[in-house]
Amino acid sequence: MRKSKKTLSREIRQVFESIFICLGLVTIPLLPRKMVLWVAACFGHLAFCMAGSLRRITLVNLDVAYGDSLSHAEKHGVAKASFKASALLLLDIFWFKVFVKRRIKRFVRVAPSVQPFFDQAPMVGVTAHMGNWEVCGLALALRGAPMLSIAAPLNNPFADSVLNRTRRLTGQKVASRRGAVRAMLRELKRGGRVGLLMDQNVTPRKGGVFVRFFGLPVPVSNAAATLSVRSNAPIMVIMCVVDRHGCYELQGCAPIVVGDGGVSEAEATQAMTDDIEKMIRKTPGQWFWMYKRWRYVPEDADLEQYPFYAERYRAPKND
Repeated sequence: MRKSKKTLSREIRQVFESIFICLGLVTIPLLPRKMVLWVAACFGHLAFCMAGSLRRITLVNLDVAYGDSLSHAEKHGVAKASFKASALLLLDIFWFKVFVKRRIKRFVRVAPSVQPFFDQAPMVGVTAHMGNWEVCGLALALRGAPMLSIAAPLNNPFADSVLNRTRRLTGQKVASRRGAVRAMLRELKRGGRVGLLMDQNVTPRKGGVFVRFFGLPVPVSNAAATLSVRSNAPIMVIMCVVDRHGCYELQGCAPIVVGDGGVSEAEATQAMTDDIEKMIRKTPGQWFWMYKRWRYVPEDADLEQYPFYAERYRAPKND
């Protein structure tokens, strides 16, 4: 059978992506740390200037989140920093693949606030698309607290393979989305730890709930709270933020206890989201502001409070 133009285009794109990945694997790990930061800053600045639609989403998200509390110039500064942080994340996937243990010991610090994650198990670790969540998993595993993380497959099988091999370098476990809840429950009941990214749009139809984020309702998965109740594992929000010298620091919030003696599942999901917001407010330039975080809003919401891309969530009749 002849391949469709769409299939052929995808395959050609994957070939070029794989070539660039191979070049990255060979060249980027050889760069000194200062050069990695310089390249990330250049790529981030270039992306900010060229990515018109993503730049628009980034700035409107900042308008919704901060209103008049930040000036136009300050929002532009945060937006540029976000693009540069994203570029550094991509480069560091390659850079930390070589001499990973030595480089993590030298360039990744662990704040005292993260100590409960090492002291208690089972534990549900929660992070967001902020700083470098990939380095976060590597560092926690290297320091004695490996997690089971759920990985969404990439469209490019070669890139997916490279990324998952990198994630496992220091002992982190990686599982696919299929059967993810069952795998995480098994890990927790064995006294282990699991890691979840919890700042994405998950509608009620797919197991999400609406919580307040920067003052407005957004849908988020309640998986962390559900796992916590079923395993008696606390929830802890941890972020991996970078400083101007290119050194990362893991920072944590107080563990959230759910169920007996703690909060309800709904309260836990809101508390977790509050912790994520608090961490973003501390270093706003490191969150992924180009994501359409306010895409789905409640049916009775005032759309004028939301970005241009927002749409009302209408639950199916059989929900």
